[in-house]
Amino acid sequence: MSFYNENQPALAAAAATLVNLNGELKDIEATMSTFIEYCPIVVRGLESLSQLHPFIGIATKAFSLVITMDLTRRNNNWKVIALKMQIQDTMMILFELRHVKDPDQEDPDGNTMENRMGTLVKKIAEDITEVGSACDHYIKKSFVAKTLKSSKYEARLAAYGDIFAEHHKKLKLALSIHTVLGVDSANTKLDTLSLQMEHVQVAMAALLQKLDTSRENDLKDFIDMHGGPKACLQDDQLVQMLINISGEGISAITSISTGDNAKNLEAARKKLSEDYHEDLDKAFQMNRKLFERKMHMQEKQMQTFIKDSFHSEGLIIVSALKAGAHDRIIDADMQALWKENAGDWKGSVEARHFVLALQDFYIENLTGLSRVASPITPTSIASSNWPVVALPKDDRWALKYINISKVQPILEAIDDDGTGFISIKEVNTFALSKPKGWSLPVWIAYWATGWHVVIAQYKDKIHAVIHEMFKVIDYNTRTVLPNNKRNLPANRSKIDQYLKFGMFYRIDLLLRSLRPLGNNNINDVRLEQIIDTYSSSEEKRLEENLERVAYDIDTPATVALVTGPGRIERFILPLIYLLLRRHLKAFYLARTHILDEREFWDYTMSLCNVFAMLDDRISGLAAIFQQTVPDVLKRLGNFAFGLLQLSYDDDCIQDRSKSSLRPWNEEEQRTAANFEGDSGETIVQIPLDILKYGVRDEMESQIYQHSMATFHPQDYIPNHSLSGYWAGHILAHDSKGFYSVQGLIQIFIMDIDSDRKITGVAEAYRGLMNVSGSISLDNKLTLILTFENWEAAFTCEGQYDPKLETLSGKASSTDEETENNRASGETNTFFFTRTPAFAWRFHSVLDQRSNSARERWLFAIGAVLDQVQRTQYSWNYLKSRNIERRRFLALVLRREVAQSLSPANPLKKDERLEFRLLIAKLHPTDARFYYSLIPSLANVEFITHLGIECDGCHRGIIERRFICLTCIEPNFSNTLDLCSGCRDKAVRRDSFSHTLNHAMLKVDSVIHDGELAWAIPKAQSIAARIRELLWSKYNQTLPEGSSSKVEKIKRAEMHCCCCSKEVHAPCWICLHCPRDTYICDTCETAMNPVDPKGPGKLHKHKHHLIRIPKTIKPADLPTVDARLLTLEEKLAAVEVRLETFENRFSKLENMLQQVLDNRGS
Repeated sequence: MSFYNENQPALAAAAATLVNLNGELKDIEATMSTFIEYCPIVVRGLESLSQLHPFIGIATKAFSLVITMDLTRRNNNWKVIALKMQIQDTMMILFELRHVKDPDQEDPDGNTMENRMGTLVKKIAEDITEVGSACDHYIKKSFVAKTLKSSKYEARLAAYGDIFAEHHKKLKLALSIHTVLGVDSANTKLDTLSLQMEHVQVAMAALLQKLDTSRENDLKDFIDMHGGPKACLQDDQLVQMLINISGEGISAITSISTGDNAKNLEAARKKLSEDYHEDLDKAFQMNRKLFERKMHMQEKQMQTFIKDSFHSEGLIIVSALKAGAHDRIIDADMQALWKENAGDWKGSVEARHFVLALQDFYIENLTGLSRVASPITPTSIASSNWPVVALPKDDRWALKYINISKVQPILEAIDDDGTGFISIKEVNTFALSKPKGWSLPVWIAYWATGWHVVIAQYKDKIHAVIHEMFKVIDYNTRTVLPNNKRNLPANRSKIDQYLKFGMFYRIDLLLRSLRPLGNNNINDVRLEQIIDTYSSSEEKRLEENLERVAYDIDTPATVALVTGPGRIERFILPLIYLLLRRHLKAFYLARTHILDEREFWDYTMSLCNVFAMLDDRISGLAAIFQQTVPDVLKRLGNFAFGLLQLSYDDDCIQDRSKSSLRPWNEEEQRTAANFEGDSGETIVQIPLDILKYGVRDEMESQIYQHSMATFHPQDYIPNHSLSGYWAGHILAHDSKGFYSVQGLIQIFIMDIDSDRKITGVAEAYRGLMNVSGSISLDNKLTLILTFENWEAAFTCEGQYDPKLETLSGKASSTDEETENNRASGETNTFFFTRTPAFAWRFHSVLDQRSNSARERWLFAIGAVLDQVQRTQYSWNYLKSRNIERRRFLALVLRREVAQSLSPANPLKKDERLEFRLLIAKLHPTDARFYYSLIPSLANVEFITHLGIECDGCHRGIIERRFICLTCIEPNFSNTLDLCSGCRDKAVRRDSFSHTLNHAMLKVDSVIHDGELAWAIPKAQSIAARIRELLWSKYNQTLPEGSSSKVEKIKRAEMHCCCCSKEVHAPCWICLHCPRDTYICDTCETAMNPVDPKGPGKLHKHKHHLIRIPKTIKPADLPTVDARLLTLEEKLAAVEVRLETFENRFSKLENMLQQVLDNRGS
């Protein structure tokens, strides 16, 4: 009661927030701020009330956790806040329980307040958690995704609002009944927080629409103007416009960054399409598990924080009775130090002065040093589960680490906000965070030296995990894999995208930025003991918290839940290590199981959210440092042992040539390589339940559950003779005759309304279609068939014949392939009948117009026989369908590859005719299922170099990629790449002028930044040396400064490792083999096996190769200076031509001016 009276103005303001949302839009932001400001007071009030009425505790706890989660996050969503206001409005009714004097008193019916309201309160608690989870899922979506699906999302949010409005009524009714029955005679009516106002019912649906921002309205108008969400998602240009209007960029939609804007846009469109077609019930249910885990973690942290706060606040209250700022400090040593400097130190002190004074303080008080400085120190949040460390009684050994050379790391440990000043609050926080049983000097010694050792160890551990990842995917793509690696090809594309487009370049920047230990290697057993103890306990704590959220860091706020309070740089490396180690387990599972592609997407997003927190920290530090130093980058180099410096440097972010995330090999000088791989026995025991989306080992498809084959005509009442099932073709004609443009199509017309508008669905091998159109009174027909997931639509205009039951006429399309026929003078037609799709294969001609009696008889026999075989699952039926499936997949795969990838093997004329006949007779549902297998099959059959386009044919590169070793930017941000079909072409692009004399690196698998950083310099060096050697061989001379005997030996060894013949340029040399291993052009093209007895017997075909072109004298090769001089000459010539054009335009302007003057006169 006292809490309510003391905070009545705040509670009254909180009660009015929902009602105030009915005001003007300009007042909404102030209302939101009021809610955020007073919400904690409401929470504390309800928690206080639950002590008097424990039965409401379940709802109070759920409200407290959900209502405050992400409340202060940036860009908080107004609609989510409005819904939370509705929940708060419902919960505030419970404040009326303060009038209930005796919660156990029974009414005349024998019911207590708990009996009457208990079930309702439990239901409210359950609904609060459900709403919290739904809001959590909603907030994580991009702005464009939320707007595209706004009608469905807002309907759900509005429904939740209505649920709590109903709960509000039920709570009020229950309290009214309790009062009417005379249980509390002193309280004859509900006063609703003693406010002289009635509860105003807020229509949540209307409110949510009112909360649309101008940006949302612009985006919604654009979507409506261009045909709705589905139409927008089928057009890359419209998707780009949506992203531009939203102002959030592609990176907010997808973390994939290929360096190719078109491919990035395609990835964003795919992600938006997935979000739009996502089943909300399933999505909310899946998110619920993670959300409840996060609630549990938040609850635990809040309980520990409250316990710790009560203890420390009690100490501060006691010390406040004394004089001096130092009395507010809890730790005895720190308090004494502050007291000694009371004249100069008030509420804060410059960090560097504080650390130097701390060193002097301990030296002067050496003999009085205590084992544990503060006997009254409460256990901190982070150290509540730490073991007591058995330290020596004399901790003076730690003092040698508190010296002038360690000032920077010590002050960073205490100066949590990085301002350069240490406050009393920061001193108390630092003292409270030390592990149980540690003295303050030992705690300081850890941060002075030990932390650097720990993060250096994690650097090596992360390198080891990544090295193991590369080992898992290192296999020969041209050989049959053993059973324990059988599914790697099916997962390879997903894994490559994770490694290439994930956050690994950010991880690399962190690791390279960290200052080496140098002379900081420790030889102190006592310091090593505390380092091992603390780092192990911290890792265990982080691991337990990650287990609670199933290693799914779905938002930046989740990072804080996992790490707990403290600077993110303290936890960044161990957190990344633990995440990568979990991801490595998925790599192991990918050897024998097919994983869902969403698995690796979520792994990437977890790393993204970790780095989002780090970027916030770096931005905050940069803002502080800009006020004190001119060079922020240099200042970051001295902060946290340089850990954050490269992450702030834009030049380093773009430079991939120095990447350290390369596969380790014998050439690297690593003294102690960690091993983070699991043993075979451990790998076998990895549980499948660590995968969020399970495995896809069995061929699962929803196509047969959601197809025309599942439609039941009896479920629809026909309102027109046109209604019902149809099947047929959209036909084109060429020199070969008629052919089906999209294969066999089946249509189901579901409704024809009073305006004679048609609605229905259709199915072809490319996917499902929506059917719209109209029919006139004289049966003239227009049908528009629009694919759901493909940028194409067909318009059919013709006649419906009720007697013959046929649909026929002319057809047009937005599909380029179909329209090419119209451009060449051909007319597309359509023809549909009631004949079932399975029977169409037995028609001798596609349009059925020239059927003779014999043809009709053959059709009937074939259709009936097929139906019998199909129902009996006869062997002949299954065998023939299997042959059709295999042939369809082979032809479609080659056809799809030929459209956008290189090298391609396009269909020949007879194969194109075969494909036309095949799609014309395949049942649309079967064909659609087969077609859905193409992406997976392509991943197995081909290695696709992600985001890399051939500079010769401008197609995506599959299989072999050739990287020019001359035409490459120094930071590897720009390379000249060719496919095997364009390998021998001269190409010009940007500043590159590729010739056939340039050496090239051939890679058969996706090469990642770290491997590229190792391969390119080594390949350039080998290519220069071999060219020099070949030149000297041809001219019977020796390279300058070389040994005659050595060079003769090398010349004698220039034989192909496959055929053992002497090699001549052009030829190949292995990048990996420790000795020069040559392959002649003939053997490389034919992939001939390596001679097991030859000098290159260790060579494998998966090794990267360097192509040495027909040799010219190395000295004749253009140097960089020569190329620059040539470029300058070309630029000078361009300038001359521009001046000539300028003079011509000037003369033309003069002539035009004269003409105008003459006309004017």
